[in-house]
Amino acid sequence: ADIARGIDKAIAAGARVINMSLGTEEPCFAWNAAIQRAFAKDVLSVASAGNEFDEGNPTEYPAAFPHVVSVAATDSQGRVSEFSNANAAVDVSAPGVDVPVDVPLRFDTEDDDYDGVTTASGTSFSSPITAGAAAWIATARPELKAGQIADLLKKGAKDIAPKGYDRDSGWGLINIPASLALAAPVIDPLEPNDSIALVDGTALGAKAGLLWNGGSSVSLFAKIDQVKDPLDVYRIRIPARSAAKISLTPKFGSVDLAVYSSSAKSASGSRYRVAYSKKSGTAVERVTVRNSAATAKSFYLVVSDNDTKLLNAEYTLRVGR
Repeated sequence: ADIARGIDKAIAAGARVINMSLGTEEPCFAWNAAIQRAFAKDVLSVASAGNEFDEGNPTEYPAAFPHVVSVAATDSQGRVSEFSNANAAVDVSAPGVDVPVDVPLRFDTEDDDYDGVTTASGTSFSSPITAGAAAWIATARPELKAGQIADLLKKGAKDIAPKGYDRDSGWGLINIPASLALAAPVIDPLEPNDSIALVDGTALGAKAGLLWNGGSSVSLFAKIDQVKDPLDVYRIRIPARSAAKISLTPKFGSVDLAVYSSSAKSASGSRYRVAYSKKSGTAVERVTVRNSAATAKSFYLVVSDNDTKLLNAEYTLRVGR
């Protein structure tokens, strides 16, 4: 709760980037909700991946929460450290081995030079270096949203062995010039919307806007990631004695479509689920939802990614009468 309050104070103070050099194996709703409130206000959260690879390699939070940039540690040769946690939540890497740090003179006992400088290791140093890189990007390109800054950090990262994305280094070693040179990534709309709690007002204090209210057809292009953006939940309202036709077209990856009544508190299971479409591959998912009542009713559209090979997907969602 103390950390959640600290995040809210950082938001109120006008922060664009929040660093969290800390972690726990237990997820916390209040903490996650504060991070999502930050993301909703275009404040990017960055966190250390953890230093327990040889101690069971646990998944740690907040690094594994949605919309948090999780950072692994590398040494001076650009190799991932032996202590850095490895999992599918890791996004990028940054220096975290023998990092020069200031230290009060009375505590400068780790080396022979009594100069107020020593070295330290840990993802707790990789994370603020990455937060500094994010702040640099935010300052140089203030028009970018928090999610776009995170995408630039990943897209501009220097790939380190093994080739491509991996659980040890993520997309690679952060590279500020390369990230700044990239075009602005496509905005993932209406985030954060990774659970019903994030769109019904429980976590953010206000309900998300309606994607569709019974008028002309609407469509949007969005992205999803099984770890960092696990669900996309949208609110729609169907007029009295009307029906909505909904289609979900993957660009790549395999996505499923479910519709829940407004009574649902969770976007899982069959309770309160009124429609469902799950096809393999990139087949288009289609459902029709009818409201036979004499008054308009609200529903939740839920997009999920259950591809066993790809951890992410992109899609177009369309809703109309």
